[in-house]
Amino acid sequence: MLVSNTIKEDGSSKLITVAGATGTGKTVLLSSLFYDALTAEFGKQVAGRKLKVAMIVNHDEQRTVYSAIAKRLKATFGEEPVVFKPTEYLNTYMKKQEEFDVVLVDEAHLVWTQGHMAAWINAHFKMFGTENQLRALAKTAKVTIAIFDPKQILRADQSWEEEAIEDLIHGSDVTYSLTQQYRIQANEQTRDWIDSFVSGTLKPIPHDFKYDLRVFDDAQKLFETIQMRDNEFGLSRLLATFDWEYKLKKREGGEPWMVTAGTLTKPWNLQTLGRNKSLAWSEDPVTIDEVGSTFTIQGLDLNYAGVILGTSIKYRDGKIVIDAGESHDKNATKTRVSDGLSAEEHLRNALNVLMKRAVHGLYLYAVDDELRNKLLRI
Repeated sequence: MLVSNTIKEDGSSKLITVAGATGTGKTVLLSSLFYDALTAEFGKQVAGRKLKVAMIVNHDEQRTVYSAIAKRLKATFGEEPVVFKPTEYLNTYMKKQEEFDVVLVDEAHLVWTQGHMAAWINAHFKMFGTENQLRALAKTAKVTIAIFDPKQILRADQSWEEEAIEDLIHGSDVTYSLTQQYRIQANEQTRDWIDSFVSGTLKPIPHDFKYDLRVFDDAQKLFETIQMRDNEFGLSRLLATFDWEYKLKKREGGEPWMVTAGTLTKPWNLQTLGRNKSLAWSEDPVTIDEVGSTFTIQGLDLNYAGVILGTSIKYRDGKIVIDAGESHDKNATKTRVSDGLSAEEHLRNALNVLMKRAVHGLYLYAVDDELRNKLLRI
């Protein structure tokens, strides 16, 4: 109904934004809209024809998820690809000069914020001028639906100024807000504990019969428990803050980049051989034996998450503090003059993403001795 009531054949375009915090069901909503828009039945209801639909994503793992949906429905909409990276989409649009019925933008806070992207668009597509880039994108479709969460901005090259965020919300034709927490199946006290932890306050761990929140004194035991949960329920993985060195290319001699925490040493970020690239990282059986990060898990759900808190997350003077100097995510720790977000805020947002991946349980191990000991005492 969100789409079908909005599409008009009069050349007009509509921009709908959907704002929501981590775990409020943004990706579930978008996946459902994507599926509905691609089915013949939905298209016939709307315009008596097949809809021309595009999904725009910035994360490779999310692209894999949506491409799998598209592949299952290929017979419905033909051979044309419908899942794009931003630049790929604009090139397709300008080359064919075709208007899309529906464009869905996942994590719009990541797609149109980069300075080089804005400059590239303005240089290549004069029709867009210097206006908000998402509003410019909306000119290519009858309806554009953009999912947005400024708290998931993790890097300097993704940052929006507060004024730009206000312009996005107020410049939309319709704005919806998702407020209910759907992912984390926990009581209010547990959800508050996680929020407080991310913001820097460490409270006593609450009792919760619905959600398994645990602290480990040994990272190897943490891994073994995650393995057990994966065997029992599936979709259980180790994650970590980005506090270990990593590059896309393997180290000299072909050795993978590794995470070492206590007695545990595991490959780090897509290093395991034999990966099935048609599956999202969290769904590939071989990735149970490696440690993921925000780059492999953002936007995806897990049943159980084991989160290794690296040396950038410390406990000092009664507070959980962020030591940006310990992070190896240089894009998060560098800032631009006009950002409005500090390196610490980027890293807290990343921590929030990691700690809110799991539906049924969160297991923690802290590398910092003071933090680990404090967590074990509470």
